[in-house]
Amino acid sequence: MSLMRISNLYSLRVEAFAYAIMILGVIGDHISTSVGLSRSSLKESNPIALMLMNNNVWIQADLILIIVSILGVFTFQRVVKSPSSRIILLLPIICGLVRLGVAFWNTSLLLG
Repeated sequence: MSLMRISNLYSLRVEAFAYAIMILGVIGDHISTSVGLSRSSLKESNPIALMLMNNNVWIQADLILIIVSILGVFTFQRVVKSPSSRIILLLPIICGLVRLGVAFWNTSLLLG
């Protein structure tokens, strides 16, 4: 196997990892928030999420966020041929890690 082929395979794995982290973070946040809000003692503290929930567009807004982020990063990776363009993968990774952090926080509230 050539070095270029190995490099391309590695790049695709890193890219898939970035998208998976983002999707898992959003799913974890949704599940933990939904379970938490089903308890009367817990309230949503994020005013933007609360507004989206009150207007019944919370899931749609997150789906749009995921789709636009993945399509944007995917397209950028294919248009910009510079090795330094890989830095754009930090967008879905950071967004996903923040949402996973929120999911863990919500879970700690549920268990505590």
